[in-house]
Amino acid sequence: MFYKIINAIIRVVTYFIFPYKFYGKENMPQTGGALIVCNHKTFFDFLYITMSLKRPVALIAKQELFKNRFLAWLFDKYGAFPINRGGNDLGAVKKSIGLLRDGKAVLLFPEGTRNKGIKIGDVLGGAALIAAKAGVPLVPVYINSREKPFSKQIVIMGKPFVLPETKRTDSAYLQLTADTIKEKLLELCIYDPQTGIMEEYKG
Repeated sequence: MFYKIINAIIRVVTYFIFPYKFYGKENMPQTGGALIVCNHKTFFDFLYITMSLKRPVALIAKQELFKNRFLAWLFDKYGAFPINRGGNDLGAVKKSIGLLRDGKAVLLFPEGTRNKGIKIGDVLGGAALIAAKAGVPLVPVYINSREKPFSKQIVIMGKPFVLPETKRTDSAYLQLTADTIKEKLLELCIYDPQTGIMEEYKG
């Protein structure tokens, strides 16, 4: 209940500053484990997703954000937990996989950091490992961000996809997984930040 209350308050405040249009909400599975993989433009990216979906979503966030007391409190209410981007954070990886296998929805920014210069950055190995071992559908989301207050943001959720079943976790397979995630995100990209051209989303 507290999650819903916090979500409702933040939804009202955020929408006036960063109005957005969300396409494809019907693609989100309503039950069972689901790993949401999303590109990362601004700090507010996670809010567009958590505010728009009916089911709670746990967030994997960089550990530096938890040093701020308010953010640590806010993320805790969202079921968020930290991950060390600079090393092999096996604890966070195991927790992510455990939540997914328990039927939870988890949000992951596979680029690992905000990326404003190009459409999609490289997918990190940790993100690929979580996706490869979780054994749940992946739900791609692309945010066509204008990165300016009071400019409409476009959020597009694509159809879930499933990685081939395998017990492999070698570097070659993880690279294949990373490439697949990146391709699925690029399929949703309709805004080129280098040219500023926003196409109409056809669905």
